[in-house]
Amino acid sequence: MNHSLLLEQPAGRWEDALPVGGGLTGAAVYGNVHQETILLNRQDVWLPLWGRPSVPDMAGHLPRYRELLEAGRFEQADRFWCDKLAEQGWPDCFYTNPFCAGFDLRVEQEIDGAFDRYRRRLDMDSGVASAEWACDRRTFTRELFVRRADYLVVLRIAGPRGGIGIAVAFDQHPMLEDNRKQNHYAREYKAEEIPLKVRTSAQDAWLVLDGRFTNPGGAARPGRDSGGFGGRGAPPRPDS
Repeated sequence: MNHSLLLEQPAGRWEDALPVGGGLTGAAVYGNVHQETILLNRQDVWLPLWGRPSVPDMAGHLPRYRELLEAGRFEQADRFWCDKLAEQGWPDCFYTNPFCAGFDLRVEQEIDGAFDRYRRRLDMDSGVASAEWACDRRTFTRELFVRRADYLVVLRIAGPRGGIGIAVAFDQHPMLEDNRKQNHYAREYKAEEIPLKVRTSAQDAWLVLDGRFTNPGGAARPGRDSGGFGGRGAPPRPDS
């Protein structure tokens, strides 16, 4: 059985991007041909808007709770557990701190003329998100996956020899006021509350992003099968 999602157009917003990840690190791939956006994130990148109540010690109530469950008295068991939580000050409802975007990897790829036969795919067996298209009878592909062993995000770009020209850069993912309001958070928050300040640089064929957060940032290094790289102090660019 083929466990894959096949789409015929790129994503226009992050909710429609193809998700891949390895538990700690994740990516959302838009699949744009000319100006690609790959949203990168980690599990510890979130907005610290709320304090979290202390978790009460409920071990002493487990025997009675299990007794009610084993007797099939599920509603009574639920009421019993909630009452014991309330006795120790656990609130009826509290908001969890929402995730926010980490940062974007931007890939600008040279395109000679119109393209066709576009498709993007999420292979749920291998965890690979890909985009494929043809331009002037030449086929190009991008494939991305997250290696769980070391949480490394790998992007592979393939095409005919001498036919690939790209520029890559890190960028802070936009957090617009209109987008925040649409998320229906329990209170408004200001842009300066987002604990992610990005500074990017490029040298020696490395892209470096420094961020002020629990996780300090990220780094990327383009690799190649042929051609070369140029540019110091600007995003590395393959010559071919």
